[in-house]
Amino acid sequence: MSSKKGNNKAEAAKANADGSTASDKDGNGSQTIELKREIGLISGINIIIGCIIGSGIFLTPTGVLKHCEGSIGFSLIAWSLGGIVSMVGALCYAELGTTITESGGDYAYIKIAFGNLAGFLQLWINVMIIRPTAQAVVSLIFARYALKLAYISCDVPLWPSRLLAACCLRKVENILPENTFDFSEKLPTVGGTAMALYNSLFAYAGWNFLNFVTEEMKEPHKNLPRAIYLSLPIVTIVYVLANLAYFIVLSPYEISTTEAVAVSFAEKYYGVFAFVMPLAVSMSCFGAVNGLLFTSGRIFFVGAREKQLPAFLSYISVKRKTPMPAMVFTCLLSLLMLLSDSIWTLVDYISFAQWFSVGASILAMLYLRRKHPEWPRPIRFHWIVPVTFLLFCFYLLVVPLYTEPKGTGLCLLMVLSGIPVYYVCVAWKSKPAAFERQQERFTRLVQKFMLVAPATLTRVERVAGLERVDC
Repeated sequence: MSSKKGNNKAEAAKANADGSTASDKDGNGSQTIELKREIGLISGINIIIGCIIGSGIFLTPTGVLKHCEGSIGFSLIAWSLGGIVSMVGALCYAELGTTITESGGDYAYIKIAFGNLAGFLQLWINVMIIRPTAQAVVSLIFARYALKLAYISCDVPLWPSRLLAACCLRKVENILPENTFDFSEKLPTVGGTAMALYNSLFAYAGWNFLNFVTEEMKEPHKNLPRAIYLSLPIVTIVYVLANLAYFIVLSPYEISTTEAVAVSFAEKYYGVFAFVMPLAVSMSCFGAVNGLLFTSGRIFFVGAREKQLPAFLSYISVKRKTPMPAMVFTCLLSLLMLLSDSIWTLVDYISFAQWFSVGASILAMLYLRRKHPEWPRPIRFHWIVPVTFLLFCFYLLVVPLYTEPKGTGLCLLMVLSGIPVYYVCVAWKSKPAAFERQQERFTRLVQKFMLVAPATLTRVERVAGLERVDC
């Protein structure tokens, strides 16, 4: 009996190590409920590019130009620097993703390096700020451009945008030279530079999303870094060329005052065919929402599997083998974010939280290098690369606290509020029996309503190339 179990463990380890697709039957002939490895190199590139090029390039050129004091030259520098920073960050994440091949991205890295509390705080940031806010922003941009077809000569009203954005989230859940490029005499301030980078880097958000689904990748040690190397240069070139096109056709004043820069560009350049632009942008945003929901569900799934979120979020659809409860949960949180009065408030809000999380992950990478130098690292860069990127993250966190204290301070308080939540909901194990019964009752209700089941317990956890099978 023990020999047979050992063989099953070895087979499971081998299947997961070489990235094979999850089997439908386990060693005893019963059906397994687990995520499947179906993401190859091309799919990985599509996920990264699809998540990045969704909405930011159609929204944030206005914010970047404003914070650069109307300087076209400094605006282009901000966009180019955003691409370089994203590429450096992606290289660091390539090392992290090939060293720790668990899904969950930042959450997995921070939890392994700094323990349960730090991991929960990163999860808390994703649950309360990053994921729902990002999905709300992209959905609002989708609605704004789609409704431009009906509101051609005026601004799109707020509530129709919110309702259409909500429909976008729900539907995706069901699917699954006029100008010269001179530098203005008025230079952007230190705070303005940070906020301009915030806006440009928001458009590049998504460069680390493939790290959240490494458990579903075929040969992640090879395909993860390859997908990063191929996709980031493509996105950077597209973004810089798009901004060049905006500046050639539109004046700085027109860019700074429009709420839909791509529509203004199309109206001036394409004439009667301008109606094509809102349709194209809406389709791009719709695809980006799909990618965001896809990766967000995996974060909450991993958090619940580690017993730091409610158990029902770790359940998987019996039919589709996807974490359906987690995806529905993140969709509901995004609907709440649609109540915000300003889309720019959401952009600044998410940017601070996102770079807080990214900086913590890079710090975790440096810590793990020192604590576990013996871990195999298929990709390893000179220490100057992660240290430089970490200093840049520090700059993006400290300067906005001075220039935008209200929004960033509120975001920081939200992060710290996760500490008492952790000790009450996670660390406290002896909860009242009545509470446990109600939680189990709700979990069974979700299981019956969505036709989901717990993920198969037998799985291979790969950290630093070391295989460990838990049964």
